[in-house]
Order: sequence, then C-alpha cells, then structure tokens
Amino acid sequence: DAQAFNTELAIEGLGCAWALPGLELLMDEPQRKAHVWQAMRRLMARWKQNDE
Repeated sequence: DAQAFNTELAIEGLGCAWALPGLELLMDEPQRKAHVWQAMRRLMARWKQNDE
C-alpha cells in the first residue's frame, strides 16, 4: 500500500515493521529516497546506543 510507505506497521506475531517502497520504485522515482532517509533517521535511535 503506497499510503503506508515510510511508516511503522504492527504485524501480529512479528512486531513492528517498517513499510518501504521497493528498490525498483526508488530507482524509477529517486525523489522518494529523501523520504526514506527522513523516516530512517527517526527510527535510527532504536538501532544506536545512547552513548555513541
């Protein structure tokens, strides 16, 4: 669902998932990369340690 791109979705049995456009779509529409990067920066805090 294109409306869900760059959002988190709760998937029963798996937890949270990040909805992203496919690589082919990113290649065809490079302007979407900026939106992916902005969404990733919001989520990056979970992956990084606080003391970095």
